[in-house]
Amino acid sequence: MNNVEMPKYEELLYTVDSLDTLKIFIVGNSITSHGVASDIGWDHKSGMAAATSDQDYVHLLFNNIKNYYPKKNIILRCSNWSLFERNPEKFSKFKMVENFNPNILIYQLGDNTSVEGSNAFKESSITFLKKFKTKFVISPFFMSALNFNTSKEIALKSSSYFIDISKISNNPINQAHSDKNRNDISKWKVDGISAHPGNTGMQNISHAIFAAIIPKN
Repeated sequence: MNNVEMPKYEELLYTVDSLDTLKIFIVGNSITSHGVASDIGWDHKSGMAAATSDQDYVHLLFNNIKNYYPKKNIILRCSNWSLFERNPEKFSKFKMVENFNPNILIYQLGDNTSVEGSNAFKESSITFLKKFKTKFVISPFFMSALNFNTSKEIALKSSSYFIDISKISNNPINQAHSDKNRNDISKWKVDGISAHPGNTGMQNISHAIFAAIIPKN
C-alpha cells in the first residue's frame, strides 16, 4: 500500500510452564501488517485497515490459538512481504523463516502481484513453500481471476492447504468503509485504505484461517 519501513518480523508470545511450543509464521502484505504512514493518513501499526492492532486478523488468530492451546507456548511471527509480491526476483528474506522452522506457515500473498510478474511470483512461492511441512495458502482479498488461480496453483504445486476467502473478499461488508462507528476513516487520504478488510473483514479472515489450521495439528 505504502512504502514505509517495516521490521523483519513482529512477534506475539504466549508463555506457560510447558516444554511444548507451537511456532507459527505468517507471511503477508499490508493486510497482515502495515506501519504508520502519515502521508496517506494511516496513523497506527496493524493489519490494514483494522481500527487497532488487536482487531487485525493476526492478533485475533493468535488469541484464538492460545485459547485453544492453553497449555502450549505459542510463538507467532508475521512479516510484510509486499516487496516480494512486486519484485520476487530480488527478494532475500526467505532464510529468516527457514531458520525459525515454524510448525505452521501461513501464506497471505498475491494481492499486489502484477500480470507481468505473476509467473515469477508463482515459481518463487512454490520453491519457498516446499521447504515446510504444514503450510496454508490464503486466496487474495483483492481478488482477480488471475491472482486467485495463481494462489490455487501455488497451493497445489507446493502441497499446501488452500484457504479460500473469496466469499469474504466478494462481500463489501468486509471492507473497512462498511465498518460502523469508525472515527478514523475521515483521516485517510487514499481510497485504497478503505477497500482493505475492516474489523468485520479481519474477524472473518481470522475465523477462516483458524477453522482451517486447527484440525491439521
